[in-house]
Amino acid sequence: MENFLDEQVESEATTKNYNDRLPTILKQNELSVKMFNNGWKFDLFNSKGQTSKVLAAASVIFAQLYFSLAALTMGNDSCMAITVFAYSMICLFSFMNVSYVRDFDVLQINFTPITLALVGLTSVMGQFDYTTLGMTLSLVADSYYALRYKETSDKIEYNVFELFAQESWTTQAFNKTNNVNLQIGAISMIFAQLFLTMAGTVNGYSYQAVFLSFYLARLL
Repeated sequence: MENFLDEQVESEATTKNYNDRLPTILKQNELSVKMFNNGWKFDLFNSKGQTSKVLAAASVIFAQLYFSLAALTMGNDSCMAITVFAYSMICLFSFMNVSYVRDFDVLQINFTPITLALVGLTSVMGQFDYTTLGMTLSLVADSYYALRYKETSDKIEYNVFELFAQESWTTQAFNKTNNVNLQIGAISMIFAQLFLTMAGTVNGYSYQAVFLSFYLARLL
């Protein structure tokens, strides 16, 4: 009787890794395991202490849902839109862990958004439209988070290039003392950009409005 109870306890304590389907060759390095074993958004809704990661996952999923639905409504690139819509719905169920479907879970591994992002870039270069661009950018963000986030942390250790990209030579240039050349250069550059983008927007070039909003943010 005691042996039977011990076996029952051991069977309950044993957890089965449902995603353990990788060939041996893909288990040789950390990157391949990260790409093909699971998705970074799985069951994040129920996790604690990873607020930034949860918000990033929710933003990516709903952005993909929005742009794919918009593309389907407008009839633009329906094949790409249907694929992204199906992927985002699978990720949404996986994110909230509503129900575990093993075959669906295979589709939301970290390698999937990278592949879809490459397809989206090819589609944008072939025929540009805003819905495809939105889907592609959200997939690129999904791919970036998949590569950079660790499984047990919501902190990203930025490399030198990422830290450089986060800086701006015009940041608080107006308040810096003994930097007259920097202040004059920053003001001249920003106002020239504002004038040219405003002129382009007035003339009907809609993409100039995107640059205008960026330059206004730099001014602030």
